[in-house]
Amino acid sequence: MENENFLGIYLSKTKATAVLLSVDQANPAILNCFSVSTDQGDDTGQVDDTAGSLAELISQGLAVRALKFGEVSIAIDCSLFTQHNLRSEFTDPKQIAQTIKFDAEEVLATDAANIAVAFEITAVEETGSDVTVYTADRHQFDDILADLQANNLDPIAIEPDITCIARFIGHNFSAPENVRPFYTILSISSCYMIGPKISANAPTARSFLLGPSQDKTTILSREVPITIAASASRSPDQAVSALLLSGSLENIDYEQLAERTGLEIQTLDLPASVGADLTTLNDCVLATAFTIAYGAAMSDFKKMPRTDFREDFAPYQGRRLIVQKTLRILSISITIMMLAVGVYFQSKVIRKHSYIASLDAKGKADYSVIMAGKKHKGPEKMTSKLKRELKSVKSRQAGGNIDDESAPAKLTYIFKAFNSLDKKIDLNIESIKISAKTMNIKGDTNSRSSTLKLYNALKKQPKLKLGPQRMATKAGRDTFNVTLELE
Repeated sequence: MENENFLGIYLSKTKATAVLLSVDQANPAILNCFSVSTDQGDDTGQVDDTAGSLAELISQGLAVRALKFGEVSIAIDCSLFTQHNLRSEFTDPKQIAQTIKFDAEEVLATDAANIAVAFEITAVEETGSDVTVYTADRHQFDDILADLQANNLDPIAIEPDITCIARFIGHNFSAPENVRPFYTILSISSCYMIGPKISANAPTARSFLLGPSQDKTTILSREVPITIAASASRSPDQAVSALLLSGSLENIDYEQLAERTGLEIQTLDLPASVGADLTTLNDCVLATAFTIAYGAAMSDFKKMPRTDFREDFAPYQGRRLIVQKTLRILSISITIMMLAVGVYFQSKVIRKHSYIASLDAKGKADYSVIMAGKKHKGPEKMTSKLKRELKSVKSRQAGGNIDDESAPAKLTYIFKAFNSLDKKIDLNIESIKISAKTMNIKGDTNSRSSTLKLYNALKKQPKLKLGPQRMATKAGRDTFNVTLELE
């Protein structure tokens, strides 16, 4: 898939090499690689000034080969930056990142606004950290970045070439057992030296320009021990045992080099360690350039630490960040919208429940009034009971049977008892109170015997049962207050 392809580009002043990797497999597959140059002349030796910039040539090369990619990473040739070994008083990478540019400003005696800085920590101690700092002309890098972006090559990182080589070696090559290697990689114009990796810090590394007419054996005999000594100071108990050479190794006297350095000399084919055969890959013939471009492409899909110039002067604002911000804004918008919808429907449910509760309270109050103080109980609906009560009332009005539970039925039992009394009994009823299960009668008679006869008459009614009774004599009348329980 297009977004699973990663493009690494190695840029020098006049040449560029591109390597396209796919991570569809456990190990990345090399889809293509090619090189372009702005100083290629014709058969007469004339340079073509209309060839365009390196970024334009790379973009054309990708289009001609119909190559698709997701992200781009750039490796910058060592001729475009300088390297310094500085000491920081901090051990926290974030604090070092905030102060290292000012440390470099003091060393270079240059305004920090005019330089682009990248760094990597090579050693950490209690008193501070050893830091390798790479500095470049910010305005030149601004022009390089603008040219790349103008040709639809917006890189996620711009790194020194030597860090890309170190990344390639660290991930794709393992030294033989019991060999503590010191790597030296040569190109046509540069030399890269990488010491053993110590703990989680970056290995000691340096690069310098190497002219085609210079004696490689002499230079390596001098520079290798110096660099090894700097690396050994950080790990004196682990001495280097072998010098591993790769790249443009023409005209090197291995025996003389081994004698002068005291190291075993071995040669490496770094492209072969990732299955690349440069003799069959079109237009990509320089092993060191391939290695650097491959290491640049690895920085994204392997999620490895970067030594990124761009982080200092123009942080990446490309497609991935735009997509991430868009998705973040979209997710926040959807969340807010869902919350608003939830609040809207929740408020409707609350209003509905409130309205139902209000109707229920009003219905219970009306029910109690209609049913002579009786409260609604049980699972039966109030409407069903009221319909039955209405039917009973209509039946009584039409001369039908009376419901024993109704208020008129209860009064009927009392009146039957009253009517059964002797006419000599002078009965005066003051009040009759009716509830769901009881009736209270308050009144007086002409004598105590008349009151007792009243109680006997009430006992004879099948639905009535005498409850608490009170009797007293007042103003020549026998008063009573009796409660009847309904069976």
